[in-house]
Amino acid sequence: MRLLRNLPHDVGYSVGTCVCLAAMCVGLDGAEFVVKTTVSHGSEGETPAHYTTLFAGDRAFDYFSQSPGRATVFDFQEACTWQLDQERRERSRMDFSALQLVCEQASRRAEALSPLLQFAARPEFTNRDWDPQSHILRLEHRQLDYEAQLDVGMPADIVARYREFADWSARLNTLLPGLPAAARLELNREIAMREGVPRTIRSRRQVHDDRFETVTSEHEFLTRWSPGEQSRLQELQAWMTEFQERPGQYLELAGRP
Repeated sequence: MRLLRNLPHDVGYSVGTCVCLAAMCVGLDGAEFVVKTTVSHGSEGETPAHYTTLFAGDRAFDYFSQSPGRATVFDFQEACTWQLDQERRERSRMDFSALQLVCEQASRRAEALSPLLQFAARPEFTNRDWDPQSHILRLEHRQLDYEAQLDVGMPADIVARYREFADWSARLNTLLPGLPAAARLELNREIAMREGVPRTIRSRRQVHDDRFETVTSEHEFLTRWSPGEQSRLQELQAWMTEFQERPGQYLELAGRP
C-alpha cells in the first residue's frame, strides 16, 4: 500500500498511460480506472516497488502489490481514509480533517530540522518550466526538484479524481514518515493547471551537502479492468464491511508504531 511504499514516495506517482485492450478485460462506466505505479530509487540493485490503486465510486483502494494483505482506502464522499489489515481482520479510520491537522503540525516541526525538510514544508521553487511540445514540467530548487512527463489527453474526470487522491496521499505520507506535503501539493497543482496526469515523475533531493537522492515513479493508467482487478476490488469492498473497526489504531495498522 502506498503508505509503506514511497515513504520516500513523495516523489509523486509516475504514470505511463495506456488502455488495456485484452479480450478478457471488462469495461467500466464513468471515471472508474486503475493506476499501476512502480517506484524506483537511484541505488543500484534495489528492487522497484509496485503499487496498484483501484478507483471505484467515491473511493480509491491503494495497496502494495507485493503485500496484498494490507490496503489504504480513501473515501472522498465521507472525507476519510481507512487502513485495512487482512491478518488481523481489522480496520481503522482517520478523518481528512484530522489528517490535515496532523500534517500541518508535522510541517511546523519540520521547519526546525534539515534544510530539505524546511524547504519541503515551505517550498519556493527557483525555476518553473513547462514545455507544451514535450509535455515536460520542471520545478527546480537546490534542495528538491521535480521533473514530470505528463499525459494531457486523459478525461477531465480522471484528472480530477487522480489529483484528489495524489493530494491526500501526499498528506498521509508526511506521517509515515515522509517529506512535508507542501512541495508535492505544489507539483500536483502545477500538473492540474495543465489538465493532465503524470506519466513519470523524477524527484531529486539533497540529503547531504554533497549527496543527492533520486526517486522515479512510473504510472500506468488503465481505463479497462481485468477480471483479476474486478475480483480484488470486490475483496477489498468486503473487508470494509467485515473487518472489526479499531478506533485510534490507524497508524498502527499502517505499519508505524
